Amino acid sequence: MIVYARYGTWRKIIEGRLDPIQGVMMRQLRIEGDILRLMRYPKAAKEMISCGLKVPTDFESGS
Repeated sequence: MIVYARYGTWRKIIEGRLDPIQGVMMRQLRIEGDILRLMRYPKAAKEMISCGLKVPTDFESGS
């Protein structure tokens, strides 16, 4: 499964201002793969995203 989003959307997720499942439902995140499986296992989907959030991230000022 691959998750796509714009820079601003990823920033909101990383900063905890947007729930990843909510982002999918609002079409701010694009999923390549089995979306029905993702919706059946929202806890696993959140865990997958949280693993990616452990990567150290610095944002440019003004973005």
